[in-house]
Amino acid sequence: MNKEEVSLDDCDSELYHYNALYIVDVKMDPLMFYQNNSHLKVLYSMAEKYFSITASSTPSERGFSAMGRIISKLRSNLKPETAGTLLFLKENTDLW
Repeated sequence: MNKEEVSLDDCDSELYHYNALYIVDVKMDPLMFYQNNSHLKVLYSMAEKYFSITASSTPSERGFSAMGRIISKLRSNLKPETAGTLLFLKENTDLW
């Protein structure tokens, strides 16, 4: 569903219908819920977009690895603020 296709009235209507549902099963898969409630097209497209993101530890692993290269035996006396600033600069050098 494209952004252009959705009106504010559509969103209001779907939220009204969603709030009127009596949902008991908190263990239900959110995507299955929206597939079973096909009249909630806008909410389903949002659920599909945000609930289908695969969890990954790659960014945090990359950060730990970079910090390990910044704080070495020669730099073991760095203040935490300085180490954090160096990591920030290293991770954001492509922005300038």
